[in-house]
Amino acid sequence: MTSPTTTEKRCSKCGVLKPRTSDFFYFDYAGRVTGYCRPCHALVNRSYVLSAEQRTMHREVGRNWWRRHRRPPPERQRGLRVEAAS
Repeated sequence: MTSPTTTEKRCSKCGVLKPRTSDFFYFDYAGRVTGYCRPCHALVNRSYVLSAEQRTMHREVGRNWWRRHRRPPPERQRGLRVEAAS
């Protein structure tokens, strides 16, 4: 196996050897190349978004938590009625 040149990089996700250019890889602010190629980078970032089932479950868990931890409403305090002296 030949070692890749500095103008090529192997994606650590899919394992394909691609040119080390901005067409195939993202670069950070310091000019360093990212580990994943652009399509793999998009898949990884897309995986952080919750699916519809996960959103529903997340909502139910949150509602149940708030039902258990909600403070009871304060008792109603009535003001003292001051009768005018006649």
